[in-house]
Amino acid sequence: MVTLKWPHKRLLHIEYAGVISGEELVESAMELAGDERFDEVDFVLGDWAHYLRSSVNAEDIKALVAVMKPACMVRPKVKNATVIRPDASGNALVAFYKMLADDLPWEYDIYHSFDDAYAWFGIPTPDYHKNITLSSKPLAAPSNTHAPVPETKGSQ
Repeated sequence: MVTLKWPHKRLLHIEYAGVISGEELVESAMELAGDERFDEVDFVLGDWAHYLRSSVNAEDIKALVAVMKPACMVRPKVKNATVIRPDASGNALVAFYKMLADDLPWEYDIYHSFDDAYAWFGIPTPDYHKNITLSSKPLAAPSNTHAPVPETKGSQ
């Protein structure tokens, strides 16, 4: 399941949980591209903490990049951090996306801790993500609540 969360107008938190299909990835990207809240986003957090496995192939990733290209032009200075477990389960998938997305204007990086991702964004880590470094096992089921992320200076 792919869930788009907006804990703050500048932050989009995309949560990946359970088994992820290529169709879900492309559909969520299309939903994102059509959401007016996206026009304010400076930071995108790809949260793979609850991910189990995927049925995503190279064609799905190419379709995802094709959908994201025009969306990235709306907000070209976005920082996109992916937080994923340090194992082979999803790292290859994310690395392949990163390679294909190299011609997109967004800055993109991969982390194993939420604190590191938020530090790269230059915003404080919300309490619900503090001190969480991913191991090779998925975290418990995701929470449906978010506290707001504090506003910081220097919005783009």
